[in-house]
Order: sequence, then C-alpha cells, then structure tokens
Amino acid sequence: LSTPSPAVHPTGGSEWRPNLRMGPGPGLSNEQIRLQEQLIQEAQTRNPVPHINDVLRGSPGYSHLDSLDGPSLSTPLHPLWTAEHSSHPGVLSSRAPSPAVLEAKIRELRQENEALRVENKAAALQLERSQRASSHMDDTRSISPVIDKWIRSSPRSVQHTPGPLAQSVSSTPVDSEVQQLHQKCDELDRSKRNLESELEMMKKDWSEERRMRMAEWEAEHYNWTKKQQQLVNGWEADKQLLLSGNMDTQALMRIHKKWECPDSKWEDEKSALMRNIEKLSKQKEDEETMMIEEQTAVLNELKAARAALSTEVKDLKTALAKSRHETGQNKLFVMAASQSLEELQQYVLSMTGVSADEAKQSVSITTEKAMLAEKVQSMKVQHEELTQTLQKETALRKHLHNTLEDIKGSIRAIVRMRPVLPSDQSTQDDDIIVERGVVSITDSSSLTVQSPTTGTKDYHFYRVLKPEARQEEVFSEIRPLLQSTLDGFNVCVMAYGQTGSGKTYTIMGDNTVERMGVLPRAIQELFSYISKTGCTFEFRCSMVELYLDTLRDLLSPEQKRCELHQLPSGLQITCSDHEVRNMEETLRLLKDGNSQRQVHSTLMNAQSSRSHAVFTMMLKLRNQNVETTSKLTFVDLAGSERVKVSHSKGERLKEAQMINKSLSALGDVVSALSHPKTSKGFIPYRNSKLTMILQEALGGNSKTVLFACICPSSVGCSISETVSTLVFANRIKHVHNPYLRNITAVQNRALEEYDSQHEVPAP
Repeated sequence: LSTPSPAVHPTGGSEWRPNLRMGPGPGLSNEQIRLQEQLIQEAQTRNPVPHINDVLRGSPGYSHLDSLDGPSLSTPLHPLWTAEHSSHPGVLSSRAPSPAVLEAKIRELRQENEALRVENKAAALQLERSQRASSHMDDTRSISPVIDKWIRSSPRSVQHTPGPLAQSVSSTPVDSEVQQLHQKCDELDRSKRNLESELEMMKKDWSEERRMRMAEWEAEHYNWTKKQQQLVNGWEADKQLLLSGNMDTQALMRIHKKWECPDSKWEDEKSALMRNIEKLSKQKEDEETMMIEEQTAVLNELKAARAALSTEVKDLKTALAKSRHETGQNKLFVMAASQSLEELQQYVLSMTGVSADEAKQSVSITTEKAMLAEKVQSMKVQHEELTQTLQKETALRKHLHNTLEDIKGSIRAIVRMRPVLPSDQSTQDDDIIVERGVVSITDSSSLTVQSPTTGTKDYHFYRVLKPEARQEEVFSEIRPLLQSTLDGFNVCVMAYGQTGSGKTYTIMGDNTVERMGVLPRAIQELFSYISKTGCTFEFRCSMVELYLDTLRDLLSPEQKRCELHQLPSGLQITCSDHEVRNMEETLRLLKDGNSQRQVHSTLMNAQSSRSHAVFTMMLKLRNQNVETTSKLTFVDLAGSERVKVSHSKGERLKEAQMINKSLSALGDVVSALSHPKTSKGFIPYRNSKLTMILQEALGGNSKTVLFACICPSSVGCSISETVSTLVFANRIKHVHNPYLRNITAVQNRALEEYDSQHEVPAP
C-alpha cells in the first residue's frame, strides 16, 4: 500500500484516495497474499469521504439557499386593489434547508464515521494476526545483513539479485497499511470538524437572514395595511358622495375612472353575489317553512284548548242557569220567611205587651252584638298571623345578626341546659345550702333568669339548647366549622360551666353511639369527608391536661411533664404528637388519653374532672394544586365550684383552688378582650398556663365556639354559679378573632420542578 496521493474531487473539493498498486510480493505466504488482496478489495470498494458541498447540494432546496425570496403576494387585499400594487416581495422562503435537515445529515455522517472506525479496527486486528503468523521470519531478518555481506565478498564477480527472503524483509506491508488507516481516520475527524463548523456558520447566517426578512416583511405588511385602509376610507367617502346625489358629470367620471376595474372582476363579484343571494333565499325559505310548521302546531294546540274551553263554558252556563233557578226559589222562601217573621213579631208583642220601638231596639242590639263578635274573631285570626310573621322576622333578624358576627370573627356562645338526671335526687342533701332561682328558656336564642340577688334578667346568645336536645343536635351546631377546618381555618371548641353541668358529656360523650360527644363525631365526620374526596392528608394528634398548674402529656405512658415555649410563630408545647391514618386509630388515642385524666368524686359530682384537658389535631390536606394546614382543638375545662357548697378538703381543696384560679385568669383575659378601650390593648395571657394555651382561641387566628353548660333550676345547684357562667358567655361573644386561612398554592412549585427537569430549547 503506497502513500496517499491527493486527488481532485469532481465538485471542486480535495480529498485523499489511496493508490492501491501493490501486487503479491516475493517471499509472502499464501495466507498473507489472500489477506492483502482482501484489504485491497475493501479499500477499492469503500466510498470516499463526501465533501460538505455535496452534502448540502444533496439536501432538498439547497439551490435556493442563496435566494431567500419566496413567492410574491400577488393577491390584492381589497376588491379595488389593482395590479400595480401586487409586485411586493414575499416572506422567507420555505425551500431553504432547515436546521433539522442539516442535523440529520450530520447524524448520517457521524454514523458513517463510526462504521469506518469499526472496519479499521477489524482490519488492524486481522493484520496483527497475520504478523504473528509470520513471526518465523524475524530471525531471518536479523541475519540478512550477514548473508548479503557474504555474497558481496564472494570471489565470483557476478551481479547478485536479492532473493525472495531479502525482498520479504525489506517490504513491510503491515506497517504501511496501519499507517494508511490511521491517516484516513484523522482525515475523517478533520472533515467532521470542518463540516460542523460550516454548519454552525450556516445556521447563524440563516437565522440572521430570516430575522432581516421578517423585519422587512412586517414593515411592508404594515405599509400594505395602511394603503388598504386608505383605499377603504376613500371608497367610503366616494360612496357617500354617490349616495348624496349632489355631483356633476365630471365628478362622476373622476370617481368612475378612479375605481374602474376589469369586467371579469365585476363578473366574478356578481357571480359570488348571486350565489350568496341564492344561498340566503334558500335559507330564508327553510326558515319560513319551519316557522309555518311551528305556527301550525301552535294553532292546533290553540284549537284544542279552544274546544276544551268551549266545553267548560257550556258547563258553566248550565251551572249558572241552575244557580239562578235556585236563587229565585231562595228569594221566594226568604219573602215567605220574612212575612212569617213579621207575623211572629206581632204575635210576641201582643203577648208580652212590649211596644214596637222597644222590640226594634232589641233586635238592633242583638244584630250589633253578632257583628262585633264576628269582628273580634277576625281580629283574633289577624293577630295570630301577625304573631307568626313577627316570629319569622325575629328569627331571620337573629340569623342575619349571627352571620354578621361570624363575619366579624366573633366567638359563638351556645348555652346548653342539661336535663334532670335520676342521680340528681340523691345528690340533693339538706346540708347543702344553695341559692334558689328560676331559669326559663324563652326561645332558641334567649333565656330569662330570676334570682333573688340580681332580679330578672334576659340573656341572648347564638343558640340556646333545651334539656331535651340530643347529642346529634348539639353536634349540628359545629358541623359547619369542620368544613372550615378542611378549608384551612383553625377551629377551637370549648366547654365552660360549673361542676356537674355536663361539659365532659358534651365534648367526650358516652360509650354508646347515640351519646357520643362532639369530639368523636367530629373525628368521624373528618375521615368520612376525606374518604369521599380522595385527597392526600396527614393527621397528627396530641392530648395534654393542666392539673395543679402542671402540664402533663396524656398520650405518653409515663405522663411526662410538658413545657411551654413562646416562639415568633406562636406558642409551642413540648408534647408527643402521633400520626394517625384512620378513624379507629384516632378514637383509640382519645380513649387512652381520657383513661389517664384526673377524675375524682366530690359532694357535687360523682365523677368530677379535676383538670383542664386539651385535644389537638393538626391537619394537612392536599387537593389538586392546593395545600391547606389547619388545627382543630377541643378544650374540656374543669368545672368551677364553691368550697362552702362542695365542702372540699385535702387534695380536692387544692384542686378546686387551682381550678378557680385558672378560670379567674381566663375571665380576666375575656374581660380585657371584650373591652379593648378599658384594657388599653394589654391582655393578661401570661397570668396562667391555661390562658397561654388558649391564646390562639381567644383573640387569635381561630374560629372559636363556647358551650356554656348550666344546670336546670330544679336541681340543687346554686343560681349564682349559673349567672356567673351566663355572664362569662355574654362577655366572650363580644371577642373578635381575626382568623385567616392557611392555604398554599403548590402549582407554581410543581411547574418550577418540572421546568428544572425538562428544559425547553429555544425556538
């Protein structure tokens, strides 16, 4: 294989092409000769490296690459546009090779280059094998100089021709072939780099040319649009002059010459107008046919109705004639009865000896009395109707007032009077001296208290529940707030009242399904809603109690003490929180926490809660592209009690004192919140751990509901405790919480993540 010689490409480019003129050399084996012929045949049949001009000329539309002018827009933009406006250059031609076509060509060249590399590698391996097969000639090559020297020093003066062995040693076709292959690979790499650089330059030039052509096209399009608008305005002006009729012959000729168009154009417009007229005529005929059918159907219906009315009129005429006949008979009967009545009156007067004037006066008095009785009856009916209307309007006014208070963020105060229980008779002791009074429920939102000390006083609240109210009815008052929890609002439900008034029963309830409290029912409602919607959720629960001014974790086995930390984001309680996945796990946690509460028996209540319990649920919901975070809190406050009434001693006395102290601090906070001008903006939250825990529910970011539980007046409870509970509830309803919705849009975050993973290339 000789050294490569330059060859001129037919297209003007230069390429290298090997001169394969080597024949079978002397001293080669048959295997080496066969391998040499195979390599020569492969080199002769292999295609040369294509030039960049051939690649581009082979692509569709290469001949139009230098001419970027496309077809001209010869169609006028207005019917009056003449031929002189139609010779304008067009937009960028679509026949120029696009970057996608050039990139496809580059990929083909890369694939061909890779195939050539594979073939060169295979040829090198075969040459290496043949070189190993001819390793027996290496020793001969090493002694060839000695043989040549011996031959030259021979006494025979005969010119010696080198033998086959020397020729095989001097010629090394393996090394030459490998060198040629390496040179060809380097040439392919250089051609590929030149092709890529030319492609980049062509892309850049094509983009710049396209931008310039687009700018020129936009400018000319703007000029065409402007000229078209000028023509339209001129045509409208001339049209108005033609319609006015105040024109001479020269003006008409000038307008005719200005807007003169070929006859063929008018014929085309005329034919188009005729087609439109035929189409509209056909459409109008179809509409008229449809209208006639509809009117015919309506007429038939009217005829049927007329026949029915005629029959009804005949029946009415018959009934009217019958009624007139009966009226005539009744008139005759009335005349006969009047005559008989006059005769009877004469007979009575003659028998009683009363004068005719007195008899007439007696009859008139009796008639007036009957009329007054009828009038009184109608006034009674009217009074009943007005009373019902007043009740409806009052209920509507209260509902609107409550809605307005909810919008302001007011705390809902709901009063619940517990029923009389069989155990109440046994708890009444003669040694217990209580202040008696009467508590009567006026309607669904107000009640009246009669006390020897305060007298009679009316109270109005969001709702007043009667003793007969069931647990389901109580839960219906807070069901709308659960929807607010799912929407991202914080919600707090509290129960306040004296000991034995039914606070724990309202919040926790009983073990039976009918007597479940608002907390278990709220858990069922939340999980039922989530199972229907199928949204992603995360629930975490915690439960603590405040006993003897010590905060304890009820969900930890050792009931470890908890600490309060005031952070910039809010109050933090260092207690254990448990993630729950269904309703059963949540109810089991609630049951475990209630079993560890401090509950003891007192003289006023057989099972008295001696601590404040707080159950908190942290909710995080994600539905589609919206994520909400909220907190649902239930607070079962310990009942207030008077020591002189309950006769508490020892440990129960300490518990009562701490309970009354914390409730007194709670009352101070509520009083300061309900009278902001008097408190001058200072709210004593830090006076008690209870008020610190309830800081968010009172004046914070939360929708709050207070159940004020009271005892019936027939039970041996002090009326002063009932009045104190009602006063607390009346104050707390004036507290406004500026609650906010905790919602986060996750759509932008998802889009950013998608954009970061999938970068969109520039056009």
